[in-house]
Amino acid sequence: MTAVLEKVVRAIGMFGFWVLIPAQIAVAVYFLIGRQFTVLPATLLQELEWYLFLVMAFLSFGIALLGDRHVRIDVFRDRWSPRTRAWIEVIGFFVALLPCFLLLTWLGASAAWDSFQANESSRSPTGM
Repeated sequence: MTAVLEKVVRAIGMFGFWVLIPAQIAVAVYFLIGRQFTVLPATLLQELEWYLFLVMAFLSFGIALLGDRHVRIDVFRDRWSPRTRAWIEVIGFFVALLPCFLLLTWLGASAAWDSFQANESSRSPTGM
């Protein structure tokens, strides 16, 4: 089961690498060049850039963790045993990452639901 999960995480990460990075570069270049020579819907392209960036970032978290390439403070970590490192990873997940995720999900879902019920919309005709 672990091997299958690792393959899925790696495939998702590689999708981000081979598809989303070139897509973001293409959108950015098109936006930068196109706005000089044509009338483009700037808001849509800027939003697309942000959405691609966020999807790319979130899809890369798994492969970074799997490859042991995520950000940490190596000055301290290098002195610890593998068991201590593993415990720090687990504690960090439950103390920092999970509560932050749950809070953002709760507050974001609540705000989105309130906006939906109020039939809130953007003042901009092309997006946010």
